[in-house]
Amino acid sequence: AIQLDDGLVQRWAEQPIDRLTITRMLASGENATAEKLVVIAQHVQKELTVRLARRLLDLQTLPYVVVINPNIQRVFALYEKAFATLVNYPKVVNISQDWEFVELVKTLVAEGVEVVPWLAK
Repeated sequence: AIQLDDGLVQRWAEQPIDRLTITRMLASGENATAEKLVVIAQHVQKELTVRLARRLLDLQTLPYVVVINPNIQRVFALYEKAFATLVNYPKVVNISQDWEFVELVKTLVAEGVEVVPWLAK
Protein backbone atom coordinates (compact mmCIF):
# COMPACT_ATOMS: atom_id res chain seq x y z
CA ALA A 1 0.00 0.00 0.00
CA ILE A 2 1.08 3.55 -0.69
CA GLN A 3 1.80 5.68 2.34
CA LEU A 4 0.81 9.28 1.73
CA ASP A 5 1.45 12.18 4.03
CA ASP A 6 -1.99 13.13 5.41
CA GLY A 7 -0.88 16.76 5.48
CA LEU A 8 -0.13 16.64 1.76
CA VAL A 9 -3.59 15.24 0.98
CA GLN A 10 -5.16 17.86 3.25
CA ARG A 11 -3.27 20.74 1.59
CA TRP A 12 -4.38 19.62 -1.86
CA ALA A 13 -7.96 19.05 -0.70
CA GLU A 14 -8.15 22.60 0.67
CA GLN A 15 -7.39 24.16 -2.71
CA PRO A 16 -10.36 25.60 -4.57
CA ILE A 17 -11.94 23.71 -7.45
CA ASP A 18 -12.38 25.42 -10.77
CA ARG A 19 -15.96 24.78 -11.84
CA LEU A 20 -15.88 24.27 -15.59
CA THR A 21 -18.84 24.77 -17.84
CA ILE A 22 -19.41 22.94 -21.11
CA THR A 23 -19.09 26.28 -22.92
CA ARG A 24 -15.69 26.94 -21.34
CA MET A 25 -14.48 23.43 -22.13
CA LEU A 26 -15.54 23.70 -25.75
CA ALA A 27 -13.99 27.15 -26.09
CA SER A 28 -10.68 25.97 -24.63
CA GLY A 29 -10.39 23.27 -27.28
CA GLU A 30 -11.01 25.57 -30.23
CA ASN A 31 -7.93 26.38 -32.30
CA ALA A 32 -5.74 24.57 -29.79
CA THR A 33 -2.14 25.63 -30.14
CA ALA A 34 0.71 23.80 -28.43
CA GLU A 35 0.77 26.50 -25.75
CA LYS A 36 -2.95 26.19 -25.19
CA LEU A 37 -2.68 22.41 -24.87
CA VAL A 38 0.04 22.80 -22.24
CA VAL A 39 -2.13 25.23 -20.24
CA ILE A 40 -5.07 22.80 -20.46
CA ALA A 41 -2.83 19.92 -19.29
CA GLN A 42 -1.62 22.02 -16.33
CA HIS A 43 -5.22 22.78 -15.43
CA VAL A 44 -6.27 19.12 -15.64
CA GLN A 45 -3.20 18.08 -13.64
CA LYS A 46 -4.11 20.44 -10.80
CA GLU A 47 -7.85 19.77 -10.86
CA LEU A 48 -7.52 15.98 -10.84
CA THR A 49 -5.07 16.13 -7.95
CA VAL A 50 -7.35 18.40 -5.90
CA ARG A 51 -10.43 16.31 -6.61
CA LEU A 52 -8.69 13.04 -5.77
CA ALA A 53 -7.43 14.54 -2.51
CA ARG A 54 -11.00 15.52 -1.63
CA ARG A 55 -12.29 12.02 -2.43
CA LEU A 56 -9.56 10.49 -0.27
CA LEU A 57 -10.59 12.68 2.66
CA ASP A 58 -14.26 11.87 2.02
CA LEU A 59 -13.52 8.14 2.11
CA GLN A 60 -11.50 8.51 5.32
CA THR A 61 -14.47 10.10 7.09
CA LEU A 62 -16.88 7.26 6.31
CA PRO A 63 -18.05 5.08 9.21
CA TYR A 64 -15.75 2.18 10.08
CA VAL A 65 -18.28 -0.42 8.98
CA VAL A 66 -18.20 1.14 5.48
CA VAL A 67 -14.43 1.61 5.36
CA ILE A 68 -13.74 -2.06 6.09
CA ASN A 69 -15.76 -3.08 3.03
CA PRO A 70 -13.22 -4.62 0.61
CA ASN A 71 -14.73 -2.75 -2.34
CA ILE A 72 -14.38 0.60 -0.56
CA GLN A 73 -10.81 -0.33 0.30
CA ARG A 74 -10.12 -1.10 -3.37
CA VAL A 75 -11.54 2.29 -4.40
CA PHE A 76 -9.48 4.04 -1.72
CA ALA A 77 -6.30 2.25 -2.86
CA LEU A 78 -6.99 3.18 -6.48
CA TYR A 79 -7.62 6.85 -5.62
CA GLU A 80 -4.55 6.87 -3.38
CA LYS A 81 -2.38 5.49 -6.19
CA ALA A 82 -3.78 7.98 -8.71
CA PHE A 83 -3.26 10.88 -6.29
CA ALA A 84 0.34 9.81 -5.57
CA THR A 85 1.01 9.48 -9.29
CA LEU A 86 -0.37 12.93 -10.08
CA VAL A 87 1.14 14.75 -7.12
CA ASN A 88 4.58 13.38 -8.00
CA TYR A 89 4.26 13.96 -11.74
CA PRO A 90 6.31 16.91 -13.01
CA LYS A 91 4.39 19.99 -14.08
CA VAL A 92 3.61 19.87 -17.79
CA VAL A 93 5.62 22.65 -19.46
CA ASN A 94 5.86 21.63 -23.13
CA ILE A 95 3.92 19.77 -25.79
CA SER A 96 5.89 16.52 -25.51
CA GLN A 97 5.13 16.41 -21.78
CA ASP A 98 1.51 17.16 -22.67
CA TRP A 99 1.33 13.99 -24.78
CA GLU A 100 2.96 11.97 -22.00
CA PHE A 101 0.48 13.39 -19.51
CA VAL A 102 -2.44 12.51 -21.80
CA GLU A 103 -1.20 8.90 -21.86
CA LEU A 104 -0.91 8.91 -18.07
CA VAL A 105 -4.48 10.18 -17.70
CA LYS A 106 -5.69 7.50 -20.13
CA THR A 107 -3.99 4.88 -17.96
CA LEU A 108 -5.53 6.27 -14.76
CA VAL A 109 -8.97 6.31 -16.37
CA ALA A 110 -8.57 2.73 -17.59
CA GLU A 111 -7.52 1.63 -14.10
CA GLY A 112 -10.52 3.41 -12.57
CA VAL A 113 -13.17 2.03 -14.91
CA GLU A 114 -14.30 -0.49 -12.29
CA VAL A 115 -14.91 2.06 -9.50
CA VAL A 116 -18.65 2.40 -10.05
CA PRO A 117 -19.28 -1.38 -10.13
CA TRP A 118 -17.15 -1.77 -6.99
CA LEU A 119 -19.16 0.90 -5.20
CA ALA A 120 -22.42 -0.69 -6.30
CA LYS A 121 -21.56 -3.93 -4.51
